[in-house]
Amino acid sequence: MVEKAKSIDELLAQIDEFEKTIRGLGENVAKLKQKLLENKSKYGPDISAWPKEA
Repeated sequence: MVEKAKSIDELLAQIDEFEKTIRGLGENVAKLKQKLLENKSKYGPDISAWPKEA
């Protein structure tokens, strides 16, 4: 759990960290979506027919 900020500077630092986390998640989602679209074009829409990745 995040500690309660004692000053505006601490609060802004927490917000910056939170924003970095959200951006990182957004990038990961975009990469996953791209990979799924690539696999769909290679192997078709039936996920069960896709080769298993190690």
